[in-house]
Amino acid sequence: MSKPHWSKCPASSLHKQASRLRKQIPVSSAFISPEQNHYYLHLKPPTPMPLITPADLSTHIYTEIINEITRNDDSIASIAINAAIQEAKLYLSRYNLVQLFGTETTEPVINDTLLKSLVKDIAVWHLLKLSNTNIDQATHRLAYEDAIKTLKNIMSGAAVPDGWPFAEPATNEPDGDTISWTSNAKRKNYY
Repeated sequence: MSKPHWSKCPASSLHKQASRLRKQIPVSSAFISPEQNHYYLHLKPPTPMPLITPADLSTHIYTEIINEITRNDDSIASIAINAAIQEAKLYLSRYNLVQLFGTETTEPVINDTLLKSLVKDIAVWHLLKLSNTNIDQATHRLAYEDAIKTLKNIMSGAAVPDGWPFAEPATNEPDGDTISWTSNAKRKNYY
């Protein structure tokens, strides 16, 4: 957990703009010190940006349809996105998943449009399973199957995306206490 960061600013310059600043800066608490005439803001640590957000799905499906399927509840779209990310991770275990997808506390290091597009295809399919409102499901089912096929090709090594970092190999060095011996195959001579 990060330490709280308090920012000290003159009250004369910020007091009138406090409500505007609260909307622009992530502030968890604020107070004015009357004896020092300063305005203190307790700044929240920045939250990391996920690989894709519900707003990013608009490149694959219209926003109106997303709102109709989810009934304007972004948490449903977030659940579909998280399921899609977990499904994509199943196929990409050879790669450094922290750099590709990030964690709850860090952002992804690699910003790859192919990976985002594949995750969006999978997430859209998870959303469409809820409803078929004004959508040709066969088209999106084909896009989902193509995304899974691409992930399987990447998993098998048939396709290697440029710039994706591989996972660190586990080193299993021998202890030096093993012995190995071999012999020739037994000959069968019959007279």
